[in-house]
Amino acid sequence: MKCSVHKNFKLILIAEKKKVYEDFPTPLVNRLEKHFINNETVLEDWQKNVVDDIKNWLENLMTDDNNGFKKEDAFVGYNSDTKAAVVLQASAHFLENISEKQEMVLQLSKKLLLQMATPDAVIRALEKDTEESQMFLRQVYFYEQEHSSLVGLLQRISWHHENTFLLQVTSHSLPMYQKEIQSLKESLKIDEAQLERAHIEAFETEYEFLASVDVAIEKGKMKPFYQIYECEFGQDNGNLISCCRYRLVDKIKEITKEQSSTLFILIVHLPRKSDNTDFVSFQEYPWICYHVDELIPSEESKALLRQIGCQSNRLSHLFLAEGTDPNSEELFIAVNDPNQYLKLCPLKKAEPVNLCNRIHTYFADAVSQLDQSEKVLSSHKIKRLENLLSKNVQKSTVFRQNFV
Repeated sequence: MKCSVHKNFKLILIAEKKKVYEDFPTPLVNRLEKHFINNETVLEDWQKNVVDDIKNWLENLMTDDNNGFKKEDAFVGYNSDTKAAVVLQASAHFLENISEKQEMVLQLSKKLLLQMATPDAVIRALEKDTEESQMFLRQVYFYEQEHSSLVGLLQRISWHHENTFLLQVTSHSLPMYQKEIQSLKESLKIDEAQLERAHIEAFETEYEFLASVDVAIEKGKMKPFYQIYECEFGQDNGNLISCCRYRLVDKIKEITKEQSSTLFILIVHLPRKSDNTDFVSFQEYPWICYHVDELIPSEESKALLRQIGCQSNRLSHLFLAEGTDPNSEELFIAVNDPNQYLKLCPLKKAEPVNLCNRIHTYFADAVSQLDQSEKVLSSHKIKRLENLLSKNVQKSTVFRQNFV
């Protein structure tokens, strides 16, 4: 539509750099007065110093022999603007001007980054860092935070009518089946009607999505209610996820005003390697962003992640000792840190994990990957493996010592 335009009219167009270069027509780009803005442009000098400290910390965190393992693999949804974004978020938590402010912002920024870290990145870092840094990683990642599973994270969150946050959970695992949804309800000890799951790709319009949000808010007025929105291909749906986030932020104000105890959870599934993606994980408050290893863990794997991360000895100790490291509990001390956006309930003592028993559950899958041209039946191969990990102490010990 053509119309008259006031002489003082100004059009401000905000778009991502990648979208401008790839999608905008060249004549339009040439006509516009262009300014590039990121989070770092609004930082004060002391905040830029914190960003530099974060940069050095991240470089030390990455191992020398990473074999192509990059920051984007270690921290889900990481980009060049993430460092400044977490510093801005951490700075907002310390309004008073105190002498230790820079150091406190640095520590909180590290914790916010670790919320998006993958378990294998932290395990790699534990092999390289100093003893003091290792203690910090173990204390924060395996004790203060929860990365084992969605179930473990939700079980440690305490919320009622005071809920003023939104939870984003990323994972490399597959979407949940209906049976797993049922398992999640049983683990949380809630009624059938207190949790619902919807795929955001299934909504055809924004109005339809907002209608489901309003229904969830209404249900939360009666009793605590979990509303899960799941995105199966996060690497391809960055804009859709962003739209979902913005609308939920608008609605969180209604939750507070209407005294609705509804917890919105956005689950984003991502591949372990994805170079060409516009998905950005870290979001400012009221979003709390976490990465979990699994959504619904098996009974055998619940304590495995923490036990591996807390080993003071080598990983092979778990195979040979068939139990927890007796020194692992000494690594954790009670911490009352008020400078946390989401303080989780205390962690229960980890149950012993027998890795040899876990290996038994994967025999069939492992044998199926072998060359089937041999004239030995798969069932015979499985039986041989079971014999090697049998209850015969002498035979089993020899195999484990050579295996690990």
